[in-house]
Amino acid sequence: VVFQGVHVPAGSMLHLRWAAANIDADEFEDPLDLKLDRKAATRHLAFSQGPRSCPGSNISRLEQMIAWEKLCDAFADLSYAPGNDFRHQGGIMLGIFRLLLNLTPTETL
Repeated sequence: VVFQGVHVPAGSMLHLRWAAANIDADEFEDPLDLKLDRKAATRHLAFSQGPRSCPGSNISRLEQMIAWEKLCDAFADLSYAPGNDFRHQGGIMLGIFRLLLNLTPTETL
């Protein structure tokens, strides 16, 4: 079979990268942008799907929302600092080795 221009011989073993589905622009508008109000936020595969879905997914989503709200309240501006290479760590966990940020605190009264 030929898949996206690549010949895959019969009987080939494939390692499917499910996370790639989460950045499919046909499914998610601006998939690389952080949008806390994104519609259909649970359609991604970060916590798997079906009978083997992560039992902690709802608490994780809640923790993420609380963390972002706290960050947005604490800082008037968050931006990438120079020096980021966005090099991903290997393995099954997704993430980068380091993230450099410029943080401008919100003025306190």
